[in-house]
Amino acid sequence: KKTSQQSQQPSTHPPPSPPPPPPPPPPPVSAWEQLMRKLFGHNCSKVATIFESYTGYAQLFQACNSEWEANTTEYKHERAAALYRSGVRTLKGLKCMSNGRSKDSYIPTLAYVGSQQMAVRGDLWPYSTRATEARGGRYKRYKRR
Repeated sequence: KKTSQQSQQPSTHPPPSPPPPPPPPPPPVSAWEQLMRKLFGHNCSKVATIFESYTGYAQLFQACNSEWEANTTEYKHERAAALYRSGVRTLKGLKCMSNGRSKDSYIPTLAYVGSQQMAVRGDLWPYSTRATEARGGRYKRYKRR
């Protein structure tokens, strides 16, 4: 039998902890993502990557071919940064689409070297390939240096 003193002693167990908080709700799915899932099913991430790559290529084309508005250092750096960002975006899309096997060398050269030259020289049109010389020959000479 328990004595009255034993029943009055405080318990050595800690008080019960409160229940854990509920998990956060999933992020809302945009209408674009819903449409992609509906149209392409489990391939929607691959298709989204292809769209992302095409968007990057369009931005790369625009960064190279848009009209040169000023010749200040700030403008040169702004245009060079836009060229670099769009080139990297295109490269990421190409690598993802080809499962890391993309061997393209024009876009990396344009993104990394072209943006540096644009930051220093500004408008690259005077330095572009002439119509009388094949693009491959000029590119090979550049790669050898």
